[in-house]
Amino acid sequence: MPTHAPPLMRPLLIVVLFVLPGCPPSEQASPATTNSPASGATSVEPDPLPTNYRAHTAYSVDLIDPTTGLPMPAELDRLEPTLLREVQRITSQPVLREALNSAAVRGTQWFERFENDLDQAAEALRASVEARHVPGTPLIRVYALDTLQTDANQDAQTILQALGEVYMRRHKQAIDASISERRIAAQRALDAAEDAVDDRTAALKRFLLNNPVSSSSIERSRLNALEAEALQRRLRQAELRRESALTKLLEIRQQTRGFLGYAISEEYPPQPAR
Repeated sequence: MPTHAPPLMRPLLIVVLFVLPGCPPSEQASPATTNSPASGATSVEPDPLPTNYRAHTAYSVDLIDPTTGLPMPAELDRLEPTLLREVQRITSQPVLREALNSAAVRGTQWFERFENDLDQAAEALRASVEARHVPGTPLIRVYALDTLQTDANQDAQTILQALGEVYMRRHKQAIDASISERRIAAQRALDAAEDAVDDRTAALKRFLLNNPVSSSSIERSRLNALEAEALQRRLRQAELRRESALTKLLEIRQQTRGFLGYAISEEYPPQPAR
């Protein structure tokens, strides 16, 4: 089997060259280049690769601007926790098991070896699929290793394709769920703000009933007036918070898609090792 993955050329850290579906990445080595702040010189950060694999694919993770919903330039320090989390997620047991349930995977020679033993197949698949963050880039590469024992060359790509479909579907479900969660949170905030307005309105009414501003005592009248003004200010603050919470809820209700703060896209479809 070949021992090197086709790379992606990446100018200066945050710019990623997207590969069109069906087009293999470049045949050259795949270092990530960064500029040294001390000297201004360019250093090379190697992309660690498995030594033996049958097929590979890649995904790009982008930060999303919360005001526009559009991808932002990659800020790798902010993105790194998400990348590491997604590396673990794409080869997690729930994703692997769901991929094993696909008709395409069950039709492979590789799956036939397990005689429909899903537990054994899941264990073998976990040992034969590896995901890695490509240093200095927003990319995650996924490899079907040589330990994926099969005589059919296409099996590795079929399995990576099914794995990717499950992974991307789950990501979309998380996005869809996020908007529901935000709506619930916004409604709770509005309910709390309305309760605060009701409480402060009642407190002001009680005070005015028991402490008339007009009193036989000039000093008492002055103190009552000051306290009434303080209660009115707190009521107005609560009303402003209620207006803000209502505006936020209405904005979220108008949104048609959720927001996770990042988006995942397929960088290139499964490719055979070269």
